[in-house]
Amino acid sequence: DYERAHALAESAVTELQDDSALSVPLSEALLLRATLDMLMGRRGRALADLTRVAESSLGSRELRVNALIKRASIVMQDSQDFAAVLAGFERALALWPDCSDVFHHRGQIHLILDKGADAIRDLERAVALNPASSIAASQLVYSRYRLAQAQQDTSGMQAALAQFEELARQHKACVEVASLRGQALADTGQFAEAEACFKRVAE
Repeated sequence: DYERAHALAESAVTELQDDSALSVPLSEALLLRATLDMLMGRRGRALADLTRVAESSLGSRELRVNALIKRASIVMQDSQDFAAVLAGFERALALWPDCSDVFHHRGQIHLILDKGADAIRDLERAVALNPASSIAASQLVYSRYRLAQAQQDTSGMQAALAQFEELARQHKACVEVASLRGQALADTGQFAEAEACFKRVAE
């Protein structure tokens, strides 16, 4: 369980804490502890560990970017400081310009902010870098649907719904595909089809 895993991460941090520099093993232990703290609702402590990893020039690129993404998530939950969140993603991309996860998470923020074109651009990049991500693909299609809806572009909305149908065939087990497709179908008054999607989510 989380408590047991957290105790192991805590022990690892304690054992490695004597290092004068923030070594890769210590960075890994701090990142694990922070991730578990996030899952257990202890965001303040997680933020401290994530900042320590993110700000270290000695940690690996992958660990620092992971920490920056998780830290942005906490900032989003706690303060909804979108400028700080987006600045964090910029820092992450400076470290790792081709990280699909950064584009994916930044695209989600643009979607929340109703910046459809920006969301589409980032999510297209995320999918191009990681074609296997059904979650990023479904959020990309939903972004296209939302932008078409905002522009009263009926043909664009229908194109997005057709893309959702294809995604649903390709990724039958993906809850995100079913959920976002259901929202789009409900928006267009296709309630029976939407209900079927939401039932799949609940299964």
